[in-house]
Amino acid sequence: GLHYHYGTLGQLQHGENYAHAYLRTIGKETKVSRPLKTWPYEKGEKIKLFILAGHRNMEGERAFTQELRNMGAWSDLLKDNHRIAYKYDLGGGYKVSKGWEPLGPVGYYDTFGPELSFAHSIASKMKGNIAIAKFTHSGSQIIDWTPEGSMAKSRHLYPKFIQFVKDSISELSAKGHQVEIEGIFYHVGENDMS
Repeated sequence: GLHYHYGTLGQLQHGENYAHAYLRTIGKETKVSRPLKTWPYEKGEKIKLFILAGHRNMEGERAFTQELRNMGAWSDLLKDNHRIAYKYDLGGGYKVSKGWEPLGPVGYYDTFGPELSFAHSIASKMKGNIAIAKFTHSGSQIIDWTPEGSMAKSRHLYPKFIQFVKDSISELSAKGHQVEIEGIFYHVGENDMS
């Protein structure tokens, strides 16, 4: 079945999760700081905000940084891009950015999401400032993202997702920017297709 049902990748991820839980418990958890060195936009400038959302595939499942290193010019996507502000809430709150960070790979299994190539393509064809905010939940289904939600009340993501979008706009506005949402890009997951 799917890897999280104890396939090889799932076993490896379980091992990593146990190790992280143990290290966190004994106070030895490794934390990576990814601050923006300087705010990439001038005060008063307009920012086009792209919202990315979805499931494991939006998180970058099975897209490993080790493979990207061997892809020629595309390996540049591994470098933090300090010209694009990025914030995220991954896996239903499993990994959350500390405010706005530089765009770069942040997956919790040395993975990267589609935001890297997405931003590269957008920035090469569009003038102006862009920022990306990404919200994902690995175990959700599309019905969990609707205003009504599903029978699984603990997975009713709509209010949290809408608040994430509002907070992203508010934070950028508080820095003196006019914010335009360019779109919400939702990546359908395998739970929806099953």
